[in-house]
Amino acid sequence: MSINLSFYLDKNKLSLSKFCTRMNFTSYNDIVKYCKNKKFNCDIKESETAELFIVKVPEVVEKEVKDEPEKPKTRRRGRKPKTKKAGTSNKKSDS
Repeated sequence: MSINLSFYLDKNKLSLSKFCTRMNFTSYNDIVKYCKNKKFNCDIKESETAELFIVKVPEVVEKEVKDEPEKPKTRRRGRKPKTKKAGTSNKKSDS
């Protein structure tokens, strides 16, 4: 007894489009080969998959380059000088 592909997809909660993208299928023949290897009945028609394998070409949008005025470079300030502690020292040499 062999399993239908639609049953397998329903059992795994997958749609046909998600299944094809996960398995990297590019045509209906890839689905048929997969079903033969796994011994599934391929109950999906080629007309159902026709819209899945349409190659979508992304639109190329040219970006306009805007000349932005350069910000003046600012210099970083140096660290504050350490203050000398004002106090008496208790050194042995002072006595």
